[in-house]
Amino acid sequence: LTNLVFCQPGTRVVEIFNPGDARTFYPALAAVAGVIHRPLWGSRAVGRPALEDYEVDPAELEKMIG
Repeated sequence: LTNLVFCQPGTRVVEIFNPGDARTFYPALAAVAGVIHRPLWGSRAVGRPALEDYEVDPAELEKMIG
């Protein structure tokens, strides 16, 4: 997401976070670049124990980018 600095102001970006992760670097960078940053937190994938395994609600994602 470091390429946010090259986006046109007003560009919409959805950043998908894994559960429990909340970095603030990219939202701050997006604000400086005039980019509209929207966070979307995933939830633990059922039956998948690894922290890296998570899922997002497709309807929620579509609502954010639509």
